[in-house]
Amino acid sequence: MQKRLLPIRTGQGASLTGFLFLLCLCLLAACADDGTWALEHPDESGSCLTTLRLDVGGYASGNATKAIVGGSDDENLINDIWVFQFNAETGESLHEPVYMDDFNSNDIEVNLSQNSDGSQSRICIVANTGDEYWAKNADGTTVEGFKIYDSFLQQAIPAEAAEPFLSTDIGNSTENGRAIPMSGTSKDMAITSKCYVSVPLYRMLARVDVEVEDLSTIQQLGMTIEKLYFSNIPAYCRVGTLESDDDTQMATYPDNIWNEEKYDCGNTSGAILYVPENLQGKVIDMTSKQEADKESIPEHALAIHLLVSYGEGKEHTYTVYPGLDTKNDFNVKRNHIYDVNLDITKLPESTN
Repeated sequence: MQKRLLPIRTGQGASLTGFLFLLCLCLLAACADDGTWALEHPDESGSCLTTLRLDVGGYASGNATKAIVGGSDDENLINDIWVFQFNAETGESLHEPVYMDDFNSNDIEVNLSQNSDGSQSRICIVANTGDEYWAKNADGTTVEGFKIYDSFLQQAIPAEAAEPFLSTDIGNSTENGRAIPMSGTSKDMAITSKCYVSVPLYRMLARVDVEVEDLSTIQQLGMTIEKLYFSNIPAYCRVGTLESDDDTQMATYPDNIWNEEKYDCGNTSGAILYVPENLQGKVIDMTSKQEADKESIPEHALAIHLLVSYGEGKEHTYTVYPGLDTKNDFNVKRNHIYDVNLDITKLPESTN
């Protein structure tokens, strides 16, 4: 760029020092015009624009086959995100958490701290909290638990986002549309100018599909379905899973998250419910959940109940416990689909 130098005239009594001072000011002005360095602007070299590429992964099947099942458009919906940046080695936060709810694609631009010292970053996303104040104190500072990567994983998501809901309530098309909370972490990488960061997202809830196998048999037996409901849904979901390498052991949950409240799906023969993970481990020596004594079932195992009426004012409740098998596993894991088929072929009096 051409610079126009202003003529500087000095009086007969002007000192050489004054002349040099004026000359320096001119040089600084020329540099500022170049955009190279300006005395009145802060140095922003530590921040750079980064493009986030978010990709929602498939569900894992809740059985031994470990099949991957793609989610629907509504199950992949991203309404809002929190963006966190941590030092990959120390786990310390490198940038204030950023909340965003105004974007039109999965490629999202955000300012992050640039790694200029040879270090690497770990970018974490938490989606669909519905709460722009979740990681912030009232004065706008970051909540202490979000300042270190390990403690960040232990943070509970907002209670409203963790509440169970039916598939009929999912998506933007419903009056009170819900979105499944998700989380994900990038690979460790250096954040530099104009870089792209790919972050795979996984659902923080499990999907439980319940269906009565043969309604005609129910009708032939003279039964009427009165209610389908769930119990033992934890009122708690955190960023990182509670799952350990040993899935025979039940997870350690905080106190006071279990209550007697049931989730009532109505007098229906089938429902799809999204619930927080409920990891109750495996019961050693149990060979069949259906034939097991009630006392041997984990106290807080997720349970599905079908209440039926029949005969002269009689009622009966069938109860099943989803998990990774029908034998002894009571783990309901996040981002898994559990297909539960209720096959009723006899009256309760003739059923063990």
